Amino acid sequence: MSSQIQIYEYINKCIYDIGNSINEDTNIYFSSCKAPVNIALIKYWGKIDENLNFPINDSLSITLDLNDLYTQTSIAMSKMFIEDRLWINDNEIDLKNCKDGKVYRVNRILYIFRSSIDWEKLCIIKKDWKIRICSKNNFPTSAGLASSASGFSAMVTCLARLFFESDKYSDNDSNVDSKYSNGLDNFFTQHKIKEFSAISRLGSGSSCRSLFGGFVKWVNYNYNNNFVSQAEPVDTTKENFLIHNMKVLILVTNASQKHIDSTKGMKLSVKTSQLLNYRSQYIVPDRMKDVEKLVLAHDEYKNCEHSFSKLCEVIMKESNQLQAVCRDTYPPIIYSNEVSDLIINFVIAYNKAFTNFFQEENAGHNKIKVAYSFDAGSNAFIFIDESHLQTFCILLEKHFMLSQSASETLTYLSRSFDLMGYNNLSKKEWNNYLEVNFSFLFNHEKLAIPIQSIILTKPGSGPIYINDPEECLLDSQGFPK
Repeated sequence: MSSQIQIYEYINKCIYDIGNSINEDTNIYFSSCKAPVNIALIKYWGKIDENLNFPINDSLSITLDLNDLYTQTSIAMSKMFIEDRLWINDNEIDLKNCKDGKVYRVNRILYIFRSSIDWEKLCIIKKDWKIRICSKNNFPTSAGLASSASGFSAMVTCLARLFFESDKYSDNDSNVDSKYSNGLDNFFTQHKIKEFSAISRLGSGSSCRSLFGGFVKWVNYNYNNNFVSQAEPVDTTKENFLIHNMKVLILVTNASQKHIDSTKGMKLSVKTSQLLNYRSQYIVPDRMKDVEKLVLAHDEYKNCEHSFSKLCEVIMKESNQLQAVCRDTYPPIIYSNEVSDLIINFVIAYNKAFTNFFQEENAGHNKIKVAYSFDAGSNAFIFIDESHLQTFCILLEKHFMLSQSASETLTYLSRSFDLMGYNNLSKKEWNNYLEVNFSFLFNHEKLAIPIQSIILTKPGSGPIYINDPEECLLDSQGFPK
């Protein structure tokens, strides 16, 4: 394994003083960080090499704001520890349980870091020192909200700071604006972050995309006759107007664990779905090009509406096709439920209402203002122009059964955001139109199954380091607080 991942061939001085709390008496070294969730716009589903997590097709995602959704991880390393230990969401995981796939992947990443070091050039940390890892999500785990992506990217981010020097960074090495870059940029060159993404990929494929902010692509290519699979940012400009007014509304319809996890689902689809093979060869390459063009060409705010509308169209088609591949799998994999199906119809109705309203006044108006996306789960990611958030939330509250928590969130959002003008469109005219016509477009009864919770977020940065010892998840002896 290490021969394929030998990407770090030097450390020419003692390990960097990481700035996190160091207990001098017991020689315990700490590293803590937060890593974000990413949601795929061009979907990743299926592998050409399960062991190395090489995807069957390229993918493209957007990183979500880690102030709203994140995995926080703290790692301690010391010669005093007698074994590696792992805690996830307050539960200890047995790292000797080789039958557990997640345990295997954690141990593999630890092995890669340990085997990639020139230990003779280190004067502090030693190869035989053991590690303790404590990780927590602030959102439901294994429910289709990309917890493995943020989890493994957080683990790799912490290990990178513990194991590798960090004073090679130069301002000339990165053009990514801090708004959509990440904490790693302060310590490593962009080239190194790409290499770390290749390691993170071995834990969870999609986690490699969580090491960057904004729009990120995960690509396969040949480099010097070697197969490379890693993530890299799509747009490195200071401001991308395509996401300037974008909000992401996450509608949690089921917070419990999926009935079949993504790894097993992908394996089954690769074996049985003909649609998956056709998609990877003939559909994804063109969609990757289309979205990259939208992102890279979008340097003027005047193009924002048109680009956002086109992006929304691709997002929904990709979501539909992922679900189609899952259903084409045998036996079929069905992640959606009645509520998620209703959300799809609701978004279609909203966009149709906006189209109909403008049909006579401006036939060429960009109609799509909201898009839905589902990964391997029933929870919906709603991409919406901020100016439509208030109206969308009011309608959502009217037509869906909600838990108390979800209802309180929608009430807050409907009062906190206002409709901005479109072609002299007044808020009153638009709301009056919806009051009369929307029920005809969305002719469905409320389901008894409620939306359990609602999270509002937006595009954001990659991982950030935590330097305050008080925020470390481990105490001074390396145990969970």
